[in-house]
Amino acid sequence: LGAVISLGVMEPFEEGSDEAMRETWRVLRPGGLFFFTVPMNNLFRKLVGHPLRALYLHWRGAHGDGIHFAEYRYTPAEVERELARHGFAPFLTTWDDFSEKRMSLGIWADFPPLQGEGLYEMNVPGRAVAWVLNSLSPWLVSAGVLCIARKKGK
Repeated sequence: LGAVISLGVMEPFEEGSDEAMRETWRVLRPGGLFFFTVPMNNLFRKLVGHPLRALYLHWRGAHGDGIHFAEYRYTPAEVERELARHGFAPFLTTWDDFSEKRMSLGIWADFPPLQGEGLYEMNVPGRAVAWVLNSLSPWLVSAGVLCIARKKGK
């Protein structure tokens, strides 16, 4: 294959993405392109989202609810290291979100009280939070990391 597109499909495996990465490397011809996105472990999630989720999961556990694995989240540097470890040469890494509309899938996904009526819509406070944070930098709240890499080898 000349290209493989993996948009948000490597992170939900609790055992990690090694097997899927090896298969991608196997089917892609040398020099082929790998378009890869995964959820981003952005600054807002690290400082706000993850601590709030930990409290919520603790509360659910105290009320007898089971806790299940959802997904891995990666920093841009972790994505590049993971791709390089599996034989790919990343050449473009950027944020992956709805920020061109001053929206944020990251905020929408992580903070249900800021969601609007429809899919991926945000209510007025949600739009305000997303607009302010995206105005500072889309890296702060972006839902994902997009990396384009080439398969190494001849």
